[in-house]
Amino acid sequence: EEYGEDEILRQIKSSKDKVDYQNIPLDDRETYQMLAKGFTGGVFQLESPGMTRLVQQLLYDIDTLPEERMGECFERIVAAVALYRPGPMDYIPAYVSGMRDPNKIKYLVSGLEEILSDTYGVIVYQEQVMRIVQKIAGYGLARADYVRKCMGKKKLKEMEMEKEVFIHGNKEAFEAGGDPKYVPGCVENGVSIETAEELWAQMADFAKYAFNRSHAVCYAYIAVITAYMAKHWPAEFYSSMLNAFICDSKKIKSYLAEAHHRNIALLPPDVNESRENFLAVSGNIRFGLQGISGVKGVARNIMEERQTNGSYKDFQDFYERLADKNAKPNKTCLEGLIYAGAFSEFGDKASLLRFYPLIEASYKSKAKIFIPGQTSLFDAPEYSHIEMPKAKPLIKSYELEKEYEALGMYLSEHPAEMLENLAVDGFTTLRTVLTLDPRRNLLTGGMIRDLRTFYTKKMKMMASFILETKYDMVNCVVFPGEYEKCFSEIAEKKVVIVGCDLAYDERNERMQLIISSVSDAQTFKPKQEPIDVFVSNKAEQESVLNFMKDNPGNSRVRLIGTNGKKYLVPFGVASTLKAIDYLAGGYKA
Repeated sequence: EEYGEDEILRQIKSSKDKVDYQNIPLDDRETYQMLAKGFTGGVFQLESPGMTRLVQQLLYDIDTLPEERMGECFERIVAAVALYRPGPMDYIPAYVSGMRDPNKIKYLVSGLEEILSDTYGVIVYQEQVMRIVQKIAGYGLARADYVRKCMGKKKLKEMEMEKEVFIHGNKEAFEAGGDPKYVPGCVENGVSIETAEELWAQMADFAKYAFNRSHAVCYAYIAVITAYMAKHWPAEFYSSMLNAFICDSKKIKSYLAEAHHRNIALLPPDVNESRENFLAVSGNIRFGLQGISGVKGVARNIMEERQTNGSYKDFQDFYERLADKNAKPNKTCLEGLIYAGAFSEFGDKASLLRFYPLIEASYKSKAKIFIPGQTSLFDAPEYSHIEMPKAKPLIKSYELEKEYEALGMYLSEHPAEMLENLAVDGFTTLRTVLTLDPRRNLLTGGMIRDLRTFYTKKMKMMASFILETKYDMVNCVVFPGEYEKCFSEIAEKKVVIVGCDLAYDERNERMQLIISSVSDAQTFKPKQEPIDVFVSNKAEQESVLNFMKDNPGNSRVRLIGTNGKKYLVPFGVASTLKAIDYLAGGYKA
């Protein structure tokens, strides 16, 4: 619809007459470069934080990889799909290490190289397990498949019996007629018992959750195709993802964030431009009418009337045309459209809010005159144009909250945007924080959302919340000790500046902030001249930092080491006599 079929065929370099997703290339460098930057939102199998980091590791050399080796990239995605699950996941570091430096690859047995060289010495697929028992222990194909099934289904008794066959063979059982085919085993083939046991343990641990290669290839195939779409048709791709997950607010925000960071703008809804759903428009995304609170049932009527009789000329024209079609918008619908900005070309929000009751009243009075049996040719009124009244502008904070209620997000402006250009030493925007590796002592900020407080087993209160800006968000935890000191500053929808540690949450596979201090962004005034504190060793440094965390405030501290290096602590300390005495030398006691 946007480019035309001939142009799409040209873009994917297809000689076919019809666009077919199977013709999308799997060796497109730009696609893998996008994945290497961490843009995996909506890409099949690759969008979880853990998988995203793995893909980035595997595509570390994408900018310098020779063209003739681009086919390797698809194989790396196949391996990523197979490796990122319990069991195989333990071998990711070995896979990455071998990929980066083949000299580091070590094979337990020389015969393994021809089986595992493509996966840098690491068992990745079920088929490799089958080939190993065939090559190293002399299994037949049918028995090799039986071993795979036993491992995959965790049949412990059968696996213990097969371990003996794998290591020592089945000579006695074969000669006694118990086994139809002879298996020499590892020892007979020149492999030590210790090495054979280690190899078996690796296979058994891996195979618990392993993929067969054909399964992984299918997943990777779809992953690379969706990645290609995300790279080359991003506005269309993200529009489709937004429509697919229209009821999942977290997914919506994550896709919008990624689109924003790829310079794709989200345009506000518009009664003359929007369709029912999100729509790609000239490289950007137009908000869909169905996404506005209270409008879902009327969205199609709005669009169909516009398509039939042309664009709406003004607010009154919009109302009366829908009303004439027996699709009169109610108060909830009209206010939702107004607060969402869908009538921005017709006037400001405050004036429109005063205007629509006048139009409603006028339309009702005209409708009464046309009731059958109560009218004549001589008393029918003309449809006169009503002047829109002027109104005092809405208070900005109120307007933003109403926009949030209408759209489920802040679109025109976010209350925390004031922090984007905050001139405070050590302050890091939330967007930048989310690109960092885990580290301590950060200063960042945003709006508190989804605040929850609860008690620990020791009946100590703590809290969790989401810290968000317009397009970024991160989960935060405030443990009891810190919560006791800063609970008065923690409130839903409050814009705050936080001192924190950035940590990886293994359970949920995501980054989170461990909060140490919370300050109201409106009143946050850090001391301009930091207090210099000279530390002579790591123990003194930790002592000062721990003291500051226990006594949070707005006075800044600069640590100076014996080598003259300076470090400005990104969070402050309370300006009390106790703190002054301590920082003046008490930490050395």
